[in-house]
Amino acid sequence: MLGLLCTFRFDWDRWVVMGVIGVVTGLVGVLLHQLVHLIGRLKWTQANAFIQVSQRYINICRQIRTLHYSIMTSLYCLVTGALVR
Repeated sequence: MLGLLCTFRFDWDRWVVMGVIGVVTGLVGVLLHQLVHLIGRLKWTQANAFIQVSQRYINICRQIRTLHYSIMTSLYCLVTGALVR
């Protein structure tokens, strides 16, 4: 009788330990998933901010190039007396 009781108690403890290990493993998995999602969202937020700054810089460069082209064209017209569109 004592041997059967010890075996039952040992099996019960084993199932509890396996259950606890399963729950802890699941929680670690969920937390890792949330962390990866958070890092990904942060990465794309930073990338969007960088892209917007870059777009502003590119637009400024285009405006300067256009302004430079129009000034140089005007100077060319003044110097040569040509009619350029």
